Amino acid sequence: MDKDSAGAVAASSIPGAGTSAIVPSDRAALWEHLTDGFLGAPGVQPGKALGSPALTVEGKIFVASLPDGMMAKLPATRIDELVASGVGSRMLNAGRPMREWIVLPSTPAAVVRWPEIATEALQFVGEQHRAASAPRWGEGEIRSRRGAPRPRGTSAE
Repeated sequence: MDKDSAGAVAASSIPGAGTSAIVPSDRAALWEHLTDGFLGAPGVQPGKALGSPALTVEGKIFVASLPDGMMAKLPATRIDELVASGVGSRMLNAGRPMREWIVLPSTPAAVVRWPEIATEALQFVGEQHRAASAPRWGEGEIRSRRGAPRPRGTSAE
């Protein structure tokens, strides 16, 4: 892995990786570098998770900083792939593995994947939010027997 004089690791230019192609080697700088690329995205805000800095989309956490790395929310099948390839490990809650959360270490090999995985997490959590906020059958307008909308409070004839 190539490092510069400040001990930074060269990263690929993945959308969401911030403006620099260098990933700093200390934890606070790593997190700041990662968040710089996401804070301008629609609905993304800084937050907290487990007492550490996190990023949220529409109020839902998609990535968070950890003392020894980063955690991200992804589909369970993607977590299985990443764990099987040795990229990270499942997040544990009271010793039980969490289905949709992965922990990525702050090793140089993992750090270069943080922006890519954080981008996937943003898309996944954003899609979950959009699906949850979409109207469901039976909500909203009342429909007549012929399927035409009618105002609430009126009866079908």
